[in-house]
Amino acid sequence: MKVALGPVNVATLILNEQIHNPDGSLTVNAPHLKLLGGVVGALGSGDVILSSATCGPAAPPMPLASGTGLWVGLGVLAAVAVPVGLRFTRRRSVARPGSR
Repeated sequence: MKVALGPVNVATLILNEQIHNPDGSLTVNAPHLKLLGGVVGALGSGDVILSSATCGPAAPPMPLASGTGLWVGLGVLAAVAVPVGLRFTRRRSVARPGSR
């Protein structure tokens, strides 16, 4: 949005400026007022940013196990989980009357 003083533009107002940085991060400025200077140099030139937020680049996706790695991982999980599960189910057996 252009801000004019009579026929002369003196500033530009950007309400939701999104800047994609070279490192993959994203910067969002809202609102961003740019004074143009130029013809009305007495007003000056520069930037006014009321709020700014930058978030870092997204992490690369985690690769999922496939092929041999998947089956080895599932085998190790079963080798650990089955004995532990059996141990806990044996401890939860119902006590018979008269026995300790």
